[in-house]
This record gives sequence, structure tokens and C-alpha cells, in this order.
Amino acid sequence: MKTLKLTLTIAAVTLSLVICQAQPGGARSKYPVKHDKGAKIAQELGLNKEQANQMKVIHQKQMNENKAIQAKITPLKQELKALKRKKKALNDINMKEIESLLTPEQFIKFKEMKKNKKEHRKEKIQNH
Repeated sequence: MKTLKLTLTIAAVTLSLVICQAQPGGARSKYPVKHDKGAKIAQELGLNKEQANQMKVIHQKQMNENKAIQAKITPLKQELKALKRKKKALNDINMKEIESLLTPEQFIKFKEMKKNKKEHRKEKIQNH
């Protein structure tokens, strides 16, 4: 009985995939096709062919420059994440050292002082 249910389920999934692929647009038919935004803008602005072509050139240039900038940003983001992890680890080590130095009551008060300072900084930022 379980084998029959499993076989029917697999058959149903396979059939639905085949049906989706057979439709126009394939399996991605539920996603809208990306239309030429440049043509829409050109039409809305009433651009002539020369203006429309110049807009395309400008847009392509911008896309290429953005890709070049993004290629430089990506490794920097990864480096920043690594530095933040390193900073957090250092802070954790320092906090453990402070905790071992202070009495439990002093450490509780110390954490409360840190919390208040953090809240004060947030307020200061929000007021600016």
C-alpha cells in the first residue's frame, strides 16, 4: 500500500513538472518576463530613435560601471564580516577577563553600566 502511494506521488510530481515545462515560458511561467524598460521609458518620454539609443548606451555604461564597483565591494564585505567576527571574539575574551576580575555584584553592575551607555548612544543617534 505504501509503495502504491509513493509511486502515485512520484508520478503526480513528474506529470506536473512535464505540464509546467510544456506551457509557454516553461517552469518559470509564474514569473513575469522582464520587459524592455528602456523601450517603456522611451515611449513615456516621447524619445526619438537617437535619444533612445543614447539612453541605452548610457544605461549600459552605468550597468558596467556598477558591476565593476560591485566586484570591488564583495571582497570588502567579506573582509568586514571577518573583522567583525574577530572583534566579537576579542570582546568576549575581554568580558571573561573582566568577569574573573570582578566580584559577581560588581560584574552585574558593570554590565548594567554598559547597557545604560549603549542605550544612551542609541538615543543620541536617534536625536540627530
